[in-house]
Amino acid sequence: MNDASAIGLYYDSWDTTFKNPFGAVQIGSEIRFNISYELAHSEFINRIELELIHKETKSFIDMKKSEDYYFISQTFDEKGVYFYRFAVYYNEHRYYLAPDTVVNGGIALLYRAEDTPHYQLTIHTQIEKVPEFYSEGIIYQIFADRFCNGNENGLLLDHKKNSFIYSDWSDTPQYIKHKDGNISRWDFYGGNLLGVIKKLDYLKELGVTCIYFNPIFQARSCHKYDTADYMKIDSMFGDEKIFKELIDKAKERNIYIILDGVFSHTGSDSIYFNRYGTFEEKGAYQSKTSKYYQWYKFKDYPDSYEAWWGIGDLPNVNEMEPSYLDFITGENGVIAKWMNLGVKGFRLDVADELPEDFIRAIRKRMKSIDKDSVLLGEVWEDATNKISYGERREYMLGESLDSVTSYPFRRAVFNFIKGELDSKGFYDISMSFKENYPQEYYKSALKLIGSHDVKRAITELETEENFRMAITIQLLFLGPVLIYYGDEVGIPGDSDPYNRASYPWDEYWHLGKKYSFPDGNPLKNNSIYQHYKLILDIRQNNSIITKGKVRYLPITDHVMAIRRYDDKDEIIIVANSSDSQENIVIEASGKSYMDLMDKRITDTIGEKLSIEIQPKCCMVLKKLL
Repeated sequence: MNDASAIGLYYDSWDTTFKNPFGAVQIGSEIRFNISYELAHSEFINRIELELIHKETKSFIDMKKSEDYYFISQTFDEKGVYFYRFAVYYNEHRYYLAPDTVVNGGIALLYRAEDTPHYQLTIHTQIEKVPEFYSEGIIYQIFADRFCNGNENGLLLDHKKNSFIYSDWSDTPQYIKHKDGNISRWDFYGGNLLGVIKKLDYLKELGVTCIYFNPIFQARSCHKYDTADYMKIDSMFGDEKIFKELIDKAKERNIYIILDGVFSHTGSDSIYFNRYGTFEEKGAYQSKTSKYYQWYKFKDYPDSYEAWWGIGDLPNVNEMEPSYLDFITGENGVIAKWMNLGVKGFRLDVADELPEDFIRAIRKRMKSIDKDSVLLGEVWEDATNKISYGERREYMLGESLDSVTSYPFRRAVFNFIKGELDSKGFYDISMSFKENYPQEYYKSALKLIGSHDVKRAITELETEENFRMAITIQLLFLGPVLIYYGDEVGIPGDSDPYNRASYPWDEYWHLGKKYSFPDGNPLKNNSIYQHYKLILDIRQNNSIITKGKVRYLPITDHVMAIRRYDDKDEIIIVANSSDSQENIVIEASGKSYMDLMDKRITDTIGEKLSIEIQPKCCMVLKKLL
């Protein structure tokens, strides 16, 4: 592997001089590929071919030669993820122009071996615009049991069989398990939907536009991913009347509700499977004559069946079994019931384990009820080229998801802040996603730094300085951002269950006793909260953060910048991950800039902005003139 200049060639998929248009394109678009060459090498170049791969088909297309480039214009009439590279026949030897193994985009390198990387090209259908309440919004994730108990006396609405209740709202979460590792008793704090209603003004003050709930349907666990009845709100959280009140009062504040849709499996203790005889109606485990029997995949009836990740408490379903498909997506199905009540969308749990046709059926039902609804999918990798169970997924090609969880964004930000990734690496990873995702989906990908499935951000990043950097980068990035409840006050927590602690309110009731902290709950980090408020205010008061374009600028090994801009305005977010002050120079379009963090003003000199940035911190530079 060498620089392609060794044979006088140059190609960069991120530069429209060489590939135009940039990134993913719609079906029917023409793409121009240019490879520049040096005259000194021209006589040794026998020919160059575009090698194109789509599904199982590989084709080779001769490129033409002009005074400046080897070039070809190609029109793509079938959607899909294509892969390409260039075969160069130089002085009777064959070489390949292809991207770096890690990045899969950008400047071409020179390879001799057949086994080389390929560039990716995403061809999509027409994509509907994602509603702005989501695509430009602030999404707040709530684990209902742990957020707030709205009852005046702090008592629980209901009790689960064989469970235990924390005697103190501030107790550390724990699991009580059998020797075999299975949960023996589920734990509860007592948070409920009424508590969320009472905190809507708090969420509005943060600027929240959408609440994403972890599952709230009936289930025996605290996490509710073991659904017992999709048609009922869990009795510990409230009922349908309370939920409707929440939807309506949230809407009055321009806040919408998205529910967690857990449709790849149910609970074994459910009305559908009914392993323990909890429900009157016969479940699939009890009888092959059950109307739910065909939903499940039994190996040796009744005790051996497919289960999610082998967990017997979570039997898998056959999503495309007609009766199950109709139950979820039919005219009177689960999706229709809750959306007709006012729910604005669903987040699909383990989206990569759901059949594409099932996802499309959910989308079709959702959009028939509310065209401005949002379908979010849980995806942990680049969603454009994700392969799951041997199948390349088509989430990002149109007619499927509106958005995916952007865990790769989280990893890139954290790795940069912790010094595990330099600014060039951050740039390369960020540009790769910008290139692969259709523009609307690139914007609508949910930028997160915390969730119920990962360590709390402040814990993983280890210091408050690191956490503040992550907050700044995330909240001033393009598209929707997610705040995992309690991150805004610096709740720490390792992996599950410790990342699911209760919210430390300054005043609350718990089990009949009132707790009050006049000087603020000591478990709440007020400096982190104030930093959140500062950055959220910047986001809300500068439309280019929600509507502007984005460009990445590697400055030094440890300093990178993200430029947010439109035709008039500009904000440059600069981040220094090193332990020392850095003196840097940034190209700038304005005459003077104000750091919105401390209000200091710096003038440019000859279209250059010279600044000092302190260690482990960010600057937010807004163009004034």
